[in-house]
Amino acid sequence: MQPTDILLPDGAGWNNQRSASPTINLANGQFGSMADYERFLDATPYVGEHVIPVLLEPPVGFQYLKDSNLWYQALKALIEIKAKSIEGLNSGIEVAYADTPFGGAGEQMSKATNVTRQVSALSYTWDEVAWKGIANYWGSYIRLLIGDEENKTPLITAINPAVKASDFLINFCSFSVMYIEPDASGTRVVDAWLMRGMQPESEGDRTGKRDLNSEKETKEVNISFKGLQQVGWGVIQQAQTILTARNYRGANPNLRSTYIDDIDANVKAALTGNADLIDRINRTAVR
Repeated sequence: MQPTDILLPDGAGWNNQRSASPTINLANGQFGSMADYERFLDATPYVGEHVIPVLLEPPVGFQYLKDSNLWYQALKALIEIKAKSIEGLNSGIEVAYADTPFGGAGEQMSKATNVTRQVSALSYTWDEVAWKGIANYWGSYIRLLIGDEENKTPLITAINPAVKASDFLINFCSFSVMYIEPDASGTRVVDAWLMRGMQPESEGDRTGKRDLNSEKETKEVNISFKGLQQVGWGVIQQAQTILTARNYRGANPNLRSTYIDDIDANVKAALTGNADLIDRINRTAVR
């Protein structure tokens, strides 16, 4: 019979502020003097799921750009779905201690002096697209909203005189993203990071070369981002609200219709294929 105390009850122990994701009841053992096969479910291992990024706020400066809708659409795609990898999220806490001698044997008495949280060093990697589209996007983003390498000011002021002085706060050139780690079902939040004030540190490497004895190469765009991190139970609850609002019913990739719905007219006109051979034999068959 399966044990009934594998998971902590909602609101119990260290699970008292989580929104939906359960947690293992650590009071149950597994490996003592021998393996406890009846409690094998308590040892179910953790496997980190792929983080889901959700763009929450765009830069205020986008509203002053020509074709601003294209800027919104591209940023959402780059942040949420086009990246090959996202790395650097970290919110682990660390404790610093002061040690004082305890007796003459070399023992130390330790007293906590500080508790800090690790800072995320967020970075994205994309496979570059034709004509260096991704590098061009981030390069334009930096020059228009953050600053030009020549005159050190945002070029938006040279394009749109309607920009107000009050707009030039940190959100003028930055955006906010929620990063959600779901459980295996994709419906409950295991961990979450809210990054505000996200700004690119570069447009990626813009390099070129010529070597006729080597193969031509594809290119990756690697960009690190600055940002102010918020974590905690409140962030997890907001992340759960976002995740719960997603409707996965019917989103089965095996049931997708094909995006090619008919044979091309030029292919049909070329009467040299298998179906054409069958038709010709049918027409010329002895009846």
